[in-house]
Amino acid sequence: MKNLCLAACVFLNAFIFMGCNETPALEETSTLSGTAAVGAAIEGVVYAKGAAGTEVMVSSNASGQFSLNVNDLDAAIIVKVVPDDGSDTLYSFAVNKNQTVNVTPLTNLAASLAAGVNLDDVYDNWDGSGIHLKDIIEAQKILNANFYDELVAAGLDPETYDFLQTQFNADSTGIDAVLDGLTIIVASDGSITVSDDNNIEIEFDPYIDTNAISIGQSEDASSEETTAVIPAALFNNSAYLSFSALAEGSSYLQNQTVFAELFDPTNLLMTASGTQDTLAALTDAVFYQANSSRVIWFDDANNLSYTLVLNGENISYYEVANNKHADEVGYILYGKFNFGY
Repeated sequence: MKNLCLAACVFLNAFIFMGCNETPALEETSTLSGTAAVGAAIEGVVYAKGAAGTEVMVSSNASGQFSLNVNDLDAAIIVKVVPDDGSDTLYSFAVNKNQTVNVTPLTNLAASLAAGVNLDDVYDNWDGSGIHLKDIIEAQKILNANFYDELVAAGLDPETYDFLQTQFNADSTGIDAVLDGLTIIVASDGSITVSDDNNIEIEFDPYIDTNAISIGQSEDASSEETTAVIPAALFNNSAYLSFSALAEGSSYLQNQTVFAELFDPTNLLMTASGTQDTLAALTDAVFYQANSSRVIWFDDANNLSYTLVLNGENISYYEVANNKHADEVGYILYGKFNFGY
């Protein structure tokens, strides 16, 4: 019987073997949760699409609250709610797989400003690059500056309040009171119309001064870094990668091919395809803000950062940017290394 028990445990190797009589470890669930509201709660279907195109959905409840299991999605994630009453679809954005993400007219306007194009098209073609965190943060600053008085009247600090990631209830208090008092319409051509609860149009200035707003900016970003741990299954992983350029500023060319190798514990080596010249030899990877799906190396000598984007124990792609975190002022994403030639 003892041998039979051991054989069964070996056969079920998807579980962590702690002894046949112990409960196997369960996979940790990655969750996006929040509130969908326009002041009144939105009952509808909430969709989330990851960078690899995988989509999940769930219904919001009568209070507008929802919780999405996003284990199978790659960050960054675009979110939308389709209301049951047929009113306009609203969008939002999540850079991490475990966070609060609200869906409101404010998040919809911020996503529209950040994307610069029609959000229906962004969602349909989502690959993780249609909206960037730095642009969402800048858009939030623009909204907070425009609705400064409304936020103050609701008891909120417009200089720091994060309407995208701060939990709230659709109960006509706090940010929900602000939503009650505003009607925000973003047309398909990107034009913006804002009116108050008396249907009087309010001027919205997309170029307003935001110097007083500090959403998403820590005084010392390095204080939010922790030593990265790469899954052991990826040690000694190697692959040919092809560069897809998004902005000028790195030394990499469109469609340039490199050979990338990961070594225990967190070392990354990139060499030129064919010549084997070293392009980057990186150590001391970090996580930022406890986001274990993004492993980051800084190449300060060349003013670059390399980010390994993970989906569980699988590699999605590598990003190349300047040597800043994505929520820091001045961040530039130069491009991505994808698999294959």
